[in-house]
Amino acid sequence: MKSKLDFYPFQIDIFDTFEKEFRLGNKKIHIVAPPGSGKTIVGIEMLHRLLHKKNISGNVVIFVPNITLQFQWKEKIKDYFLEDSENIDDIVSFSKDHIKQINILTYQSVSSSKIDDDIFYKKILTLWFQDFQDEAQSYTDFLEYIELLKATQEKEYDRQLKKYKKRVKLSNIKNILTKDIQDYIHNLEKSGVASIIIDEAHHLTNYWSKVIYHIWEQLNKPYIIGLTATPPFEDSDFFTLDDDYIQLLDTIDYYLPTPAIVRAGKLAPYNDLLYCVKPEKAIEENLKKNDTLLDIFIQENKNQICEYLLKYISQNFQEKLKKSPNLLLHYLKFLYNYGNKQNIKEYLFSDAIFEIIDLEDIAKSLGCFMKKIENHQRLNIDVQQVRT
Repeated sequence: MKSKLDFYPFQIDIFDTFEKEFRLGNKKIHIVAPPGSGKTIVGIEMLHRLLHKKNISGNVVIFVPNITLQFQWKEKIKDYFLEDSENIDDIVSFSKDHIKQINILTYQSVSSSKIDDDIFYKKILTLWFQDFQDEAQSYTDFLEYIELLKATQEKEYDRQLKKYKKRVKLSNIKNILTKDIQDYIHNLEKSGVASIIIDEAHHLTNYWSKVIYHIWEQLNKPYIIGLTATPPFEDSDFFTLDDDYIQLLDTIDYYLPTPAIVRAGKLAPYNDLLYCVKPEKAIEENLKKNDTLLDIFIQENKNQICEYLLKYISQNFQEKLKKSPNLLLHYLKFLYNYGNKQNIKEYLFSDAIFEIIDLEDIAKSLGCFMKKIENHQRLNIDVQQVRT
């Protein structure tokens, strides 16, 4: 492989950063650059430079989120880096059955799990049941509830099952990957891997991040290069930010601002246009009707709702704060506005965040509660009327 390109100044800056980090012994390179900056080309060039370093040898694994990007990487290698004597199909592989110098795989292809096996279904139910202990139900009652939910509210059953599947998967990565994936990881380790490239790295959240982190560890922590236009830091709060993403790629080593791409003529400048329209009369009346019904529901049942929410918050508060901070915030907002403020004084950090509560806050706060009272018929409330 040999580069056939003249690089843009901003790409050369990225390569300078790569060389500096290499000299410092940093094996994690985290690059953030906007669309149009040629991240694929940059990734291949860094790969090319790495494989020509002294004492660096082995194959490369490139992870991408979809098949389209698999072919894009292959085409870029073929068009801009392949020498006349080389055959692209001798160098690049998309298959787990054939390990070559450059192996380009989708995240999905290395993430298949045995999650539907009986043993994992039991783990799902165990985890699910733990969230019902506040209701003081026996496990037998819980299983009856599951069967009833499955028979009468299939969509809700599927939604809940998916949620708990995800939680079980996140805590059992090593044991739930299918045998063919485990064999592939083992074969990669035997072949020797010099580097991993993570394309569209912002996809590495939750399950995928844990799978890739597991693979990286099994391959003896080779050099890893992360490429993305949108790192997940800005869209995630502190408690939901994925630790494995940070452990894989560390802090950002180079951030390329959009104006640099515009000046280079590789990206067109534009402004977003936000055009607001008033809803049709029928829709507006329906919204007002729903608003009124929700207000009536809250006023008639606020004491019972507050009692339930206070009980929920007071049990394992710190754990719930870490797991679902937004949901807990909505619950506290509701209690602050409709309950006795003294009851939640110990949970409040600042009065400022509770000054305003809107319809969306109420809806989010009540969503979980309304589902519970609908399923268990604990209160004499016509939930269906509230929702229509």
